[in-house]
Amino acid sequence: MNNNIIEENSADRIDSLKFEDLNTKDQLSKLESVYGELSKKFLEEYNDDVIRGNLFISDVSFARTSDNRPIFILSIVSRDGKEFTKYYDNELNKIDISQEQIDALKILNADTTDLQKEYDELKSLNTSPDKVSLKDLKEIDNQISATCKEIGLSKDEVADAAIIQGNQPLKFDARKLGGIQSETISGNEKVSTHYTVNNTIGQQYVSYQIIKTNSGVPLIFGINQDGSAEEISSKNFEYINGSQSLTLMKSNGQARDAHVICAFRIKSSSSIDNDQVIGICNDGTNKMSSFYARGAISAEKMVGIDVPAKSYSAGTRIRQEEIMDTKTNSDISQESDSLSHRTSSGNAFDSSKADPDEDKLLDTYAYIYGVDVDVLGEEAAENFGNPENSDKDSEEVIEQTAQELADEQDNKDNNHPDGKEHDRQPGGKGHGTPWG
Repeated sequence: MNNNIIEENSADRIDSLKFEDLNTKDQLSKLESVYGELSKKFLEEYNDDVIRGNLFISDVSFARTSDNRPIFILSIVSRDGKEFTKYYDNELNKIDISQEQIDALKILNADTTDLQKEYDELKSLNTSPDKVSLKDLKEIDNQISATCKEIGLSKDEVADAAIIQGNQPLKFDARKLGGIQSETISGNEKVSTHYTVNNTIGQQYVSYQIIKTNSGVPLIFGINQDGSAEEISSKNFEYINGSQSLTLMKSNGQARDAHVICAFRIKSSSSIDNDQVIGICNDGTNKMSSFYARGAISAEKMVGIDVPAKSYSAGTRIRQEEIMDTKTNSDISQESDSLSHRTSSGNAFDSSKADPDEDKLLDTYAYIYGVDVDVLGEEAAENFGNPENSDKDSEEVIEQTAQELADEQDNKDNNHPDGKEHDRQPGGKGHGTPWG
């Protein structure tokens, strides 16, 4: 059933909308109003029985016929426990039809085909899965109140997103909660070499939605096959301070310092597993990203990846998944220190080569091109952040930078004061004198 958000709660606004288009709060208000009107009609018709306690109203419901007519159903119970119903149209006029009337007409040889068909459909509405009853709505309202208390949302926020499914537990349309929302995160998306999001969280939802509501409440919802959402953050996660530092390894092979908007640490008895985090961040390009990270406890700065992953090279993603894998990489602190060092100046870099081998590459190309290794490191760090180099790996950027430094030095030497060309020799700082 659709529970669209409405902007007003006045009686005129409620009456102007289809019942199905009202949110839970306004459906409840509408049925309470109908109950009051039909109670008066029922009392006028059965005054003596009501006064003597022989009859009482047990419920009022809304349903819709196959030809789209709105019907209100009054459920009545007698003192001896017998149940019967009365049907009313959208103007609350009683639909005066019964099986006894139909049978009487049959005795008179009247054609009762259409009348019987209408009566049978009215009776079928009592068991329709789309029927909405006042009793069920009051139960939903109690669930909403309990949910509000549990997760810290206002009743109006929850009511707008509530989904009614008969006697099933209260569920939500998470998209209707508003605020800052993550992209839909597939439960089967891999976040490391061996584990999916479902494996990591220990749940089996189709997908997940992370939300920081307009009132500032951070939440995680597990999305079911039918699209309904169940709030799970209070059961499976611990909210952590949104100011915690994060280095985000982007899907294009770069990494950036990211601002954490909200984050949840996964509860686990394992010291490795409870170091894991999911959340929403600003990735340093004024774009919102959902992320999975490690190092919430063990590292000074968390290391994370995009989820869901955008387009990327297979090699880069494989390297990222290896870094994030708790099974084969129990300690994230080394990667955290390395990434933090390389992003301290705000420069992006290629995470697929973000390991100690990069230092060897600097030494190698400093020697080959005869340039200072420290200067090469500084210049390469600047070049890592150049958008033109986004598709290049670390070795390509380092070699290109070394070539540029060597060319610059050649140009200077060609204008040497003694008027002589100086042959460039392999070697840089720590490798002997680069110029003869």
